[in-house]
Amino acid sequence: MNKKPTFPRLQEAEPSRLCWSCTEIRFFPADPAYSADTPGSAFELECAKGYWTFDAYRDDLSTFRQYLQAAEWCADFRRRRDD
Repeated sequence: MNKKPTFPRLQEAEPSRLCWSCTEIRFFPADPAYSADTPGSAFELECAKGYWTFDAYRDDLSTFRQYLQAAEWCADFRRRRDD
């Protein structure tokens, strides 16, 4: 039987600032095919302040990490309170 892993909340797992816990992160889930006449879309992940936009076709894991770590120096970082 496979047990689903439980992950600690971000604040417990990593005390430093990450974009993932910022109010300005925007995530739009993928839509594999929203109609018979149009193709689906990849997910989108970006900073609403325009510091970065993750491109799943262009960016690798290292770049993704760098984007999320931008919160360390970002003057617009605002921690989400709903986590």
